[in-house]
Amino acid sequence: MPTAIAVQSRTPRHTQTTTPEIPMPSPTPTHVPQLTLVHSAPAARETETSPPPTRSRPSLRASQVHPVAEEELAFFFSTNGANDASVPARRVIADWIATLSEHHQDALSLYFDREPWPESLRGDGFDLRCGYALVLAHASPYTRWPNVPQRPAHLRRISEQLQAAVRSHGPRVLCYLTRRSEWTFAAALRAYVKARGRAPSVLGPLGRGRKEAP
Repeated sequence: MPTAIAVQSRTPRHTQTTTPEIPMPSPTPTHVPQLTLVHSAPAARETETSPPPTRSRPSLRASQVHPVAEEELAFFFSTNGANDASVPARRVIADWIATLSEHHQDALSLYFDREPWPESLRGDGFDLRCGYALVLAHASPYTRWPNVPQRPAHLRRISEQLQAAVRSHGPRVLCYLTRRSEWTFAAALRAYVKARGRAPSVLGPLGRGRKEAP
């Protein structure tokens, strides 16, 4: 009886000391590098090459569209594209202008033409900054005067005739032409406003366009 007890007490101790431990499976050597390649490497490349995110500018309010549109047109017709910084803005404005009718395109081009108001007419109270070429076009027998090399010489001849008419018939002749020019320009400006919509100004802050004159 004691012998059986002794055998039973020795057997568990022998099993605990001699039974080998079962090794746990180790992760495959390619597991960790796969995580590194998928998550770490693209993040590093994005930091090195991607520009910081930029916040898009909001659309213009309805009250801002007309003054911004007129500034864009003044910038477009007063610059020649020699400044590299103006090329993207000029390209966008040109695309909008190209959607207008030929009549509206001519009106805008003539309104922003650099033909100056003569001093003799300024004395009669018509001291305008621009639009004199459009006035002359309305005094011309031709309905369309695209921007061709002959246009400046033609406008000068019409200007001389107009000044002579004002001296003979008074400023009422000029009043009619200026009102007609204002209506024509206003219609062309509305057409450009409709074409560009309420997109943000391509010139950035107001006033930038006039500073980039050639």
